[in-house]
Amino acid sequence: MSTRVGETIAVSIREFQAQSYDLYEAPAFGSFIHVASTAPGVRIYAVVQDIRTEPIDPSRPVIARGAELDNEQAIYQENPHFRHVMRTRFSAVVVGYLQQETARHMLPPQPPRIHGFVHACTQAEIAAFTQDLGFLRLLLAAQASNDLLSACVRCAAAARSGESGYLLGLGKELMTLLAEDPERLNSLLPLLRG
Repeated sequence: MSTRVGETIAVSIREFQAQSYDLYEAPAFGSFIHVASTAPGVRIYAVVQDIRTEPIDPSRPVIARGAELDNEQAIYQENPHFRHVMRTRFSAVVVGYLQQETARHMLPPQPPRIHGFVHACTQAEIAAFTQDLGFLRLLLAAQASNDLLSACVRCAAAARSGESGYLLGLGKELMTLLAEDPERLNSLLPLLRG
């Protein structure tokens, strides 16, 4: 059973932003998440590309409060209202969708709804969705950084720890996709080992 990790607050066909229900509780950078589409029976898969914690009201910036305190936790104990004036949000790049239990590594027919529930993918969901390596093409088309690509690849490989050839297959696919950019490929391949 997948865990709900937030709710969409801005959506498009290529990416979306979500807010976590609690401060600092975003899914990990490079991890796979999913949300329902406005198209019936479609579940959109995405990879977390950025995480930030900030004030809800940008006109009220965060200021340092711990000069007289012994530890960081004391700041939150003395300021319980932070939970209501701060937020953790994360953005994700769409890497495909699932329709009638078939993974499709292309943009979905419709974006998710605002206030759509975002779920962390289980290891089984990640393994099934990343069996075909088409998700890499969408990440590259979204101009994902090498750090994001390598984190995502390591996440996909970890979901199938018993398959020794999977990471090798990913490397070969990246060699094909980045054939015209050998400099980037050379800097990316060492990152895949983590």
